[in-house]
Formats: sequence, C-alpha cells, structure tokens
Amino acid sequence: MDKITFQVITDSLRCGREIEFSYNNKQYSITNSRGYWNFCCDTDNRIIEKICPFKDKETLVDRVAAFCIEGTSIPRIFDEEKYDIMSVCIL
Repeated sequence: MDKITFQVITDSLRCGREIEFSYNNKQYSITNSRGYWNFCCDTDNRIIEKICPFKDKETLVDRVAAFCIEGTSIPRIFDEEKYDIMSVCIL
C-alpha cells in the first residue's frame, strides 16, 4: 500500500469519506453519525470529540489538523508514517 499523507486524509474528508487508522496499538476513527462528524478511539469505545455537522467540511478539516494523539498531531502521524499502514481504511 502506498503512503497515505495527511493531504490524502483531508481530501477524503472533504469528499465525505470516513477514516479509520491505528496509532500506538489503538484504533481511531473519524466518522459521521447522526449528521455529525466524530473523532473516536474505537479501542476504548469512546468519542474523543463531536467535531461538527456533516456538511461543514472546512471546520472538520481544521479540527482534525489540530488534533493530537499522545502529543503527536494527526498531520504528523500521517506525514511521518507513524500509523499502522495495514490499519488505514478510507470508507
């Protein structure tokens, strides 16, 4: 599988696609539920943040760009290939 950069993630989110990935042995997702985007830790079965309404893609991208997991930003996780490449699913 090719490297998935943060640009690929943001392009996918702008198209309304959902993202799943693993980082440091935990599974995360950015998904749409009941008309809202959510950032979740699926391993812990919890919503980290209810981000914004589904149609507000720019707020979605801005918020995701600002999120950090264990002190590492999501853009850095993807651009520096810190994620588990086999775990990435763009729905």
